[in-house]
Amino acid sequence: MTPKRLRLKGFKGIRSGFGRDEIALDFESLAGDAQQIAIIGPNGKGKSTILDNMHPYRLMPSRCSKYSPEAFSYWDHLQGPEGLKELEWEHKDTLYRSTLVFKNGGRTKKAEAYLHVFQDGQWRPASLTDGAVSDGKAESYDRVLEGVLGKPETFFTSAFAAQQRKPLSSYTDGEIKTLLADLLGLEKLREIGVKAAQVTKLLTAGLETMRSALAKVAEAEGRLPGVKAEIQGLEGQVTRQAEQRRQAQAGVAQAQANLAAAKAAAATAADADKRRQELTGRLAAVQKAASEKLAQIDADIRREEGRVAQAEAERNRLDREAQARIASLEDLAAKRRAIAARKDEIVAAAAEAQTLASQERELTEKVAGLRKTEAEANALRTERAKLAGGLQGIAEQGKAQSAICDGLKKRAGLAAEVPCNGSAIQATCPLLKDALEAKDSLGAQERQVVVLRQRYAASAKQVADLDNRLAAYGDLGKTIAAAEQQLQEVRRRLQERQQIAALSAQLADAEEAIQSFEKQVRELRDQIGMRSEAHARLVQESGQAIGVLKQRRTAVEEETRQAQAQVSADLASLPPAFDQSKLGAAELAFEKAEKNLAGIELLIEQTRTALAGVKAKLETTEAEIAEGKAAKDKAGRIEDEIAKWNLLAKAFSNNGIVALSIDDAGPALTGIVNDLLLACYGSRFTVSIKTQVETAKGDLREGFDILVHDAERDESKSVSDMSGGERVWINEALTRGIALYLSRESGNGYDTLFSDEADGPLDPERKVQFMRMKREVLRLGGYQREFFVSQTPELWAMADARIDLTSL
Repeated sequence: MTPKRLRLKGFKGIRSGFGRDEIALDFESLAGDAQQIAIIGPNGKGKSTILDNMHPYRLMPSRCSKYSPEAFSYWDHLQGPEGLKELEWEHKDTLYRSTLVFKNGGRTKKAEAYLHVFQDGQWRPASLTDGAVSDGKAESYDRVLEGVLGKPETFFTSAFAAQQRKPLSSYTDGEIKTLLADLLGLEKLREIGVKAAQVTKLLTAGLETMRSALAKVAEAEGRLPGVKAEIQGLEGQVTRQAEQRRQAQAGVAQAQANLAAAKAAAATAADADKRRQELTGRLAAVQKAASEKLAQIDADIRREEGRVAQAEAERNRLDREAQARIASLEDLAAKRRAIAARKDEIVAAAAEAQTLASQERELTEKVAGLRKTEAEANALRTERAKLAGGLQGIAEQGKAQSAICDGLKKRAGLAAEVPCNGSAIQATCPLLKDALEAKDSLGAQERQVVVLRQRYAASAKQVADLDNRLAAYGDLGKTIAAAEQQLQEVRRRLQERQQIAALSAQLADAEEAIQSFEKQVRELRDQIGMRSEAHARLVQESGQAIGVLKQRRTAVEEETRQAQAQVSADLASLPPAFDQSKLGAAELAFEKAEKNLAGIELLIEQTRTALAGVKAKLETTEAEIAEGKAAKDKAGRIEDEIAKWNLLAKAFSNNGIVALSIDDAGPALTGIVNDLLLACYGSRFTVSIKTQVETAKGDLREGFDILVHDAERDESKSVSDMSGGERVWINEALTRGIALYLSRESGNGYDTLFSDEADGPLDPERKVQFMRMKREVLRLGGYQREFFVSQTPELWAMADARIDLTSL
């Protein structure tokens, strides 16, 4: 898979890095025929956003937890009402175009995915031989794309090194075996195991159902005696409840006779009760009328008292406001007198403020000029720092190129020393062939060293010229500081004089304002005296009115007492009232007797219903026992089938035939990885892949580990125990080794590799070796190119081409 053109719209990373909503890149024109292409730019420029979209899968690998479209959402990385990803790419000499369209309507979000193939001079929807067609739906897009490129897990593990990707050393046993099964084309074997496990599961579920039925039969045999005993008990209960019903019917007849006698006694006492009711109503009316009159008198008294209290509060409020106003006026008068006393000072401050304002303008212009000069000097310093950084990069590159030349000289010198030189086997000797190739390429490499030295000398001269120009500026910081300090002192004195001069407006009318304030004070004090006299008159009038109301209240209370005494005497002359509780008790007893009879009738019905249900249960239990024998025979046959299918599921699982196939591929994969390490880092490190690990007891069990042997230290340890930098190149060699193995064995390789800041933890020497390994992978695997992102300028210089995002 090789990307040709990419267009992104609405992505947050593009908006943040480029300050615009859309970007389009033509990789054919930007990279040409280069093999290694560096994508460069400052942090936050959008490098990872671009690299994460240079493939057709519906995910951004550095932003998702696993390589599956279901584990990733583009909406988290889009901004605005519309988003678009359009990628043209080539695979196996066929041109494809992937189009992902996103529309955000606020309440609704819609996404569409299209895969087209260029055939017969036009774009057509891509399809598979089984009839699947890319029709704009995400599911059909993913299915057709996997039919062309394979699963995303295989692509991103072997061909795409994303940021913060999970290293192979941290994969669990199940994860690594599943991954290797996909890479080795063992998925069909795993599918057979999965299907066998599903058959086992279905048979087990059926057996569990039958076992449940057998358990029910055993349970039925155990409960049969209890059901028969329950029937016998219910029949006896029906007999006892019939006797209880006869007794309840006799109780209802007696309660009905008692209720009739109570009703007759109540009718005889009805006339006396009527007279008592009338007198009770009259007594209540007298009490109500008296309460209303007394309430009205009390309300009038409270109203008078409230009027006096309200007037008192209003007078106090107005007096407080007047006193506050008097204090304010006297304070204003005192301030105006103080201003009048500072007349000479105010006039002098106004004149001095004009002079200081002129000085401030002159100093401000002076500081601005010095700052402009300082900016010019800073620009020269920035230019010098950039040149110095480039100078260091040229020096490092020169050292690396010299090392390459030294290695070529040593290899070329072997041409005269190898024993096969001039013999019959000279044409087939690989050592002599390597020495002659090194001799042929030595001249070109030495010319590159000369070019680097010339570039270094030119850059060094530019740095020296900038140092001379910077020396001419002198100590600008000290001069600026002195000028700013003088400007701050003038501004402080100007502010002081302006504050004093601002009092000029109040100085003109000071005497007139003082007389006005004193007049207002006299008027306010006169008002306070008048309010005091009016309040005294109000208190006297209200006291007289309250005295008259209290006399009326006493008269009403006496009249009410006499009326209540007369009505009470009439009530005392009546005979005692009939006890209505006796009638109520008779009615309650009759009602209770009827409820008791109804309850017994209900119990009899419930008992008969329960008896019928238990008899039906007896019939069901006897039928279940009869059916049990056939179910036992069938369960035995199902258990035999489960054993056969379970054995088949284990054989085709990750720990069965799949594990054996992975073991067979292990030596070839290990050989490729060790060839990469040897070509790029020498013979120090070699790796071995273990699919069985030793337990604490010394036994072997299925597992996964990567052991690394360090020839320099003469020790072997797991890759998870190595340092961060060492793990980087071991993991990179493993993943690239997997890619080479996949390309050789299955023929389903990829033309282009991708890498995002994989060299971060490496030291400068390892970074150079890391780039050599990248080129070795391209050579061994027959890859066309690799796009990589790095923050190391030395690696940029070693690339064949650079895509600088700052120039787009």
